[in-house]
Amino acid sequence: MKTKVINTHAFYYLFASLVFVCLPHLNHLPLWSLAFIGTTIVIKLRAIYIEKLTIPKWIVVLMTIGAVSGILLEYSQLFGRNAGITLLVVMLFLKLLETQTYRDGMLLACMMCFLVITNFLFEQRILMAAYLFIGVIAITHSFIKLNELPNTNTKKLEWPVYATKITLFALPVMVIFFIVFPRIPGPLWKLPIDHKAARSGLSETMRFGSIGYLALSNEPAFRVEFKGERPKQNELYWRGIIMEEFDGDIWSENKANVPAPNYITSGPSYEYTITLEPHNKKWLFALDLPTNTSTLAGSQFNHRYQLTNTEDIEKLKRYSLTSQTNYIIDRELSDVSRIRNTRIPINSNPRAVAFAKELRSTSKNDLEIIQKVLTHFRQEEFYYSLRPPQLVGDKIDEFLFSSRKGFCEHYAGSFVFLMRAAGIPARVVAGYQGGEQNALSDYMIVKQADAHAWAEVWLPSVGWRRVDPTAIISPSRIEGNVDEALDNSENPRFTLAYNNPALKSMRLLIDSMNHNWNQWVISYDRKKQDQLFKKIGLKYNASNAVTALTIFISLLFLIFYYFTVNKKDKKNISEKHQKLYEKFTLLFANQAIVKVEHENAIQFSARASEKFPYLKNQIATITEQYNMLEYANKDQHKLLDKLKNNIDKLETVLEKK
Repeated sequence: MKTKVINTHAFYYLFASLVFVCLPHLNHLPLWSLAFIGTTIVIKLRAIYIEKLTIPKWIVVLMTIGAVSGILLEYSQLFGRNAGITLLVVMLFLKLLETQTYRDGMLLACMMCFLVITNFLFEQRILMAAYLFIGVIAITHSFIKLNELPNTNTKKLEWPVYATKITLFALPVMVIFFIVFPRIPGPLWKLPIDHKAARSGLSETMRFGSIGYLALSNEPAFRVEFKGERPKQNELYWRGIIMEEFDGDIWSENKANVPAPNYITSGPSYEYTITLEPHNKKWLFALDLPTNTSTLAGSQFNHRYQLTNTEDIEKLKRYSLTSQTNYIIDRELSDVSRIRNTRIPINSNPRAVAFAKELRSTSKNDLEIIQKVLTHFRQEEFYYSLRPPQLVGDKIDEFLFSSRKGFCEHYAGSFVFLMRAAGIPARVVAGYQGGEQNALSDYMIVKQADAHAWAEVWLPSVGWRRVDPTAIISPSRIEGNVDEALDNSENPRFTLAYNNPALKSMRLLIDSMNHNWNQWVISYDRKKQDQLFKKIGLKYNASNAVTALTIFISLLFLIFYYFTVNKKDKKNISEKHQKLYEKFTLLFANQAIVKVEHENAIQFSARASEKFPYLKNQIATITEQYNMLEYANKDQHKLLDKLKNNIDKLETVLEKK
């Protein structure tokens, strides 16, 4: 049997579709794989140019070995998320390299359908869904071109429009399946986490410059919906990681598992719901002091009043809390905690240590020391900057007495070091500060650019208290946002464009769409499924769901048949009986009886019967059958056959005449 060779047009559509669905993966693929993909494209296009579709097998084998070796060197595995997708992408381009038959093309198109899905392992926003929907249309168009008959004359837009119609027709099925199909707890499969697959966000450690780079990112960290009144902008401190260990360069979290604290609260409380973006860590962010953590399943609230999840946050997590911003916590400090939070490395930053000891000797109490350090920051020439000079050696000394330019982590880390050197328990807190209100959907967006670090100090009979040196250096950072605090010349987020009213409205609209998409699609689980069915007065169970799906698919098939297959069939019959009637009138035109434009079928048959009275019955029968096909709607296939037979008999009679 002769192998069907793929036509060039179909190949180009396959190639374009593959590139289109691979584009979102460019950020996740290693650089060498991009060079590899480019090489396969050049080799294939050159082969087509010289009309030699067959690529030598040894080239394909060598490139396959090279690709697998590269993935193993890059990821040390083949089946992690990043490693597996890199393998899939390079293998699809290798398949493109050897594609020359219809079977190759169909296999490549089928595998592209799977590649589309893998994009959702990295990005699940609504714009990505829209982009990939276009990708599905492109793949469907490739299927159509692969099965197109040779020498088919179609308009340029006919097949793309048809592919779009087919894909749109599948949408209702997809929506019903999504709503009704039983939701399975957790992911359908569990991919091993790649060591290079970290997400943008706060790290579990802090050093000078580690938070400043997040000011470059507009990525959302989480979104907050307040129920009722919300705090002032300068009170929006979202606690995350408490860092009590310092080795002279890096601040890190103390992993000791200690119980929840005792505290006293006063003033108003704030109810809110957070939708947290996945960050592959266990931290749950909360406004200052959350007071109802016991109601949050799968979480832990420890002595540092740090809220954590029992598992890494690998998908959107939505949780509700009540917090207070006025509180007293840990009036008494344990000896272990005091030692931990006053410890500094030996022989580290001697100038800062000497400065702290001088403050201790000239101050009446701890509070006066704190005020003197803040006054020092206010009166000396310190600058809030995203581009501080590189620090080496004793970095805190160099920052405090030389460069005096830094971001929030510089001020928080240096302040805590001075407090500890003066004998005051202190620690660093990393989280987020502020947020942007989205009036379109009445929620607040907290971006990665809002990442912030501040200090906490312990005072006798007062407990732990927040002190934010950044508020002294740059009040606009706390009252507004990072864009207002940074000088325009060094703001990488292009403040004028970012705050342009039209662009800002568009940005907030897109984020609002993403927020609703997250609530109703990404976070749609078994609990929400049950709630949805209760609202419409039904009790959900898997058996009823399968029955409903079966009925729905059957009805959908009938509707599809009626509007497509049945209509197409009717159209074909209409075209056939019109052609037969034209043949009928042409038979009499050859006998000098021409049908005029204003005549209907009955009038023409009357004239023909006058000329050929002995054919009156045949003419009447043919006319009646034609009218039934034209205006009636029964037994059309049989009637069409009868019409054809009667016209053929009439033709035989007239030819003998």
